[in-house]
Amino acid sequence: YLHALRATLLAIPASRVPASDLAGPEPAAIEGLDFIAPTGVHVVGSFLLRTLARPALSVDIAVEMPAECLHHKDFLNHKYLQKRQLFLSRIAEALSAAGIGEVSFACFRGDPRK
Repeated sequence: YLHALRATLLAIPASRVPASDLAGPEPAAIEGLDFIAPTGVHVVGSFLLRTLARPALSVDIAVEMPAECLHHKDFLNHKYLQKRQLFLSRIAEALSAAGIGEVSFACFRGDPRK
């Protein structure tokens, strides 16, 4: 299962993700994101440490955003946060389309930018 997940993530084709896919109250500081497949996919959390509580199976993964998706001044005006949000939304869309399983991600402390 995890090998199929990793292969699916690394095979997502490059595409343009429009800024209209952004969630949150702020206006978009970017026009969109030129999506490129992740440079790395890593299993993290309780599944990796074999401390997973059963019966619900939950796997946490960390994906690396390619440097080509970022600019050195993206820390200004929340551009990095918006690019990260678009990057994750494209990954969630691809995993749902591939039928990998239930895909979800949550806002950190209720902040849709994080």
